[in-house]
Order: sequence, then C-alpha cells, then structure tokens
Amino acid sequence: MRVIYKMPGKAPEIIHIDNTLEALQGAVGGYIKVVNLGDAAVIVDEEGKLKGRPANFTITAPNGVAELICGAAVFCGFDGEEFGDVPKKLEAVIMSEWREHRLQRMKRIRRREKENESVLH
Repeated sequence: MRVIYKMPGKAPEIIHIDNTLEALQGAVGGYIKVVNLGDAAVIVDEEGKLKGRPANFTITAPNGVAELICGAAVFCGFDGEEFGDVPKKLEAVIMSEWREHRLQRMKRIRRREKENESVLH
C-alpha cells in the first residue's frame, strides 16, 4: 500500500509497504498503535515514548486529544476494515505542511545568523 513514512527529524516520504502486521511493526519499530484520523490513520510504535524514541510531531485526533508522537510514523488510509493507501488529500496536506515548516525554520535560522553577525561585528 502507498503510505507516508515519517522519521523524527527527517522529511516525510511516500513509500510502498506490505499491508501486514509484520511490515507495519517493522516500519515503526515495535507493537503498533493506531491513531484514527477519521478517513485516515497514523500508525506508531505503541511504546515509542517508553523506549525513549525521539519526538517526531504532535497530532490532534478528531476527538480533540493532542498526542506527541515519538519514533517513526506511517500515515495510511482505510480500505473497508483494512488499512489502505494514504488519501491523496492527506498526502498533499502533510507534504506541503512539512515544506512550509522547513521554509519557516530556514528563514528563522537565517534571521538569527544575521542577528548574531550584527552583535559580533
């Protein structure tokens, strides 16, 4: 199935993964936990925080509960009662949001570099 794979500190990427428990556990590095996003899901390591995995992102589920995701994450859709390809709309949002955040970080870094230069000179 076509999914978005997101590692901490790295850009999300589109990958193809087998729709099996073993493949999903391998992708996230442990027992899976499914965070239902309505028409999609994010699959994470159930014990990511306990294992001390690095923070990846915060997500707010449709019920309004925010959760810090630690370790790798797989975004996918649903195909009936099974997991399926990530919805195109979610794919577009995640990929564009990451680019937006990256651009904002780069602008902030450049601004701080200029501020530091003016202080040092």
